[in-house]
Parts: sequence; C-alpha cells; structure tokens
Amino acid sequence: MAVELTVSEGVTRRAFLKTPEAEHARRIANYLPATEWRECAQIVDNEDAELTGIQFHSVSGPLVLKMPEEGAAYEVILLSETGPETVWTIPGGKRGEVSPQAIAYRLGNLLRDLHGRGFI
Repeated sequence: MAVELTVSEGVTRRAFLKTPEAEHARRIANYLPATEWRECAQIVDNEDAELTGIQFHSVSGPLVLKMPEEGAAYEVILLSETGPETVWTIPGGKRGEVSPQAIAYRLGNLLRDLHGRGFI
C-alpha cells in the first residue's frame, strides 16, 4: 500500500487523503505493473506546489505523476530546487478517456526506462 502524504506550508504530514484526485491516484498506483513501484509510490497532496499525484524519488528530486482535471493530459513533473518542471506527458492519456490500468501501464514503462538509465 502506498504511503499518503500532505504538504502544506513546507510541512509534510502522513494523512489518508479523501479528495477525488487522491482517490484517482490511488487507483492508478494499485495497477502499477511492478510490485516495487507499488511499494515505493507515495500519494501526495502538495498544497505548496498545487498538485496531487503519485510521487517517486529520483536522483534529481521527487518525480510526480500529476492528477489532471477531467479531460486534461497526465504529466510527470520533476519537483527540483528550481521549481516544478514537466518532464513527460503521457501520450494519448487524458483523464476520463483512458482507464487507470492504461495510465499505470504507461507510467510503469516510463519508470522502468528511467530506472534503466540510473535516474531512479
């Protein structure tokens, strides 16, 4: 089960998140193809960066699959010291048009690729 965190005013706390975005992130995380990705996934509601998503740790900082508004594309964002930066947009993946399983599969492929390159 993924750890769930909330970040507000620079303070991180453990919490069970009840927002629709967190529930959607939880559904996607449960379908990640590799057990290790499911175990290291963190569902995060970051009020400071104004995003809710699935967070993974990388060499360059936290990597987050941002939960978009209905009809918008999923983005993978790097939360670096210089600020949030979109590093990948899931091709053909818009919320409400693609199943959580499909998003989890595509995210799993990205994570596998990044792991192979030593980024995660």
